[in-house]
Amino acid sequence: MAKRYDFVVMIPTYNRRGLLELALQQLVPAAEDAGISVYHLIFDDCSTDLGYTDMLATYKRDFYEINYFRAFTRYGRGGFCSLYTKMMEMIKPLDFAYVIATADDLIFASNFFIKAADHFEVRKREDASIVAMNLLWNKKGRSWGFTRYIDCGFICVREFFDAIEWKVPSRKKRVFNNPHTSTGVGMYMTKTLFNHPYYSVAENDGISLQEIRKSHGGVKIQSVMRPWHTNWSPKQAATWNELR
Repeated sequence: MAKRYDFVVMIPTYNRRGLLELALQQLVPAAEDAGISVYHLIFDDCSTDLGYTDMLATYKRDFYEINYFRAFTRYGRGGFCSLYTKMMEMIKPLDFAYVIATADDLIFASNFFIKAADHFEVRKREDASIVAMNLLWNKKGRSWGFTRYIDCGFICVREFFDAIEWKVPSRKKRVFNNPHTSTGVGMYMTKTLFNHPYYSVAENDGISLQEIRKSHGGVKIQSVMRPWHTNWSPKQAATWNELR
């Protein structure tokens, strides 16, 4: 009989072994304190800094499984949609209650596993169509989820992946000539859920994945998304052609 996990965590990484270890120093104790089982997928996009396998081995627990996958060829920013699709394919056979997709450079809120799940369930009881909720806060101190935007830091259930058919189609390469253009992963997921006939995204105005959105070195994370993403609203989604 397949094991059921309380949470699956997905984190893509590239040349951030030190930051990834700092994240695990928070995630593993948080899971232990909450008494939950976690399957943690770490997708390494061909990092050149070494030592991941040995480092990750020190954080594996019976309640905290770590699956480290190193890509054979680098996806890069231009292939991030394909990388995200690959991660989804890898977790699809698993039996889980929730998935948390996040980055490797965040400072996680205390007891965030339980906080995120509890707040998500409150929203889901209010609206049974809810299948995902963003957990990131922008640099202005406002939740991306306030506008129902799904960035790459969210909690969801299996139906979310069913709604996007477990994939994020690749974007045209021309969009990556500008380093400030987004990868398109969040926009695709957001627009797909907005236009879905019976699944939706929860508005999040009260919970954050991390205490403060900054790197472990103390430098604020600068958004590389277009400025209008900060003020995104579902009403605008149908008029945008970012995925063309």
